[in-house]
Amino acid sequence: MNWNQEHELPLHLDDPQTLLFWSADELIPLALFLIAAIITEELIICMAAGVLAVYWYRRFKQTQPEGFLLHFAYWYGFVPSKARSVISPYIRQVLPL
Repeated sequence: MNWNQEHELPLHLDDPQTLLFWSADELIPLALFLIAAIITEELIICMAAGVLAVYWYRRFKQTQPEGFLLHFAYWYGFVPSKARSVISPYIRQVLPL
């Protein structure tokens, strides 16, 4: 381990991880369009659509509360859990015993 190396420290402890100037969750639409570009062999069109999708996602994310998409995915049953018992997201009303 070289102790003289310079390391970039985040400004805040809760800052999301970034790659270039995109956060990790903003790279998902770009990666999906990159996969589509490889399949369809239309790199320029798909990458332009990917950058537009990231722009749209960033604007959408700024208008919603933090963690909105994770809660949305759970509500519609897209988030699996490793817990032994989880209330089904399809049950909309839980009554006491």
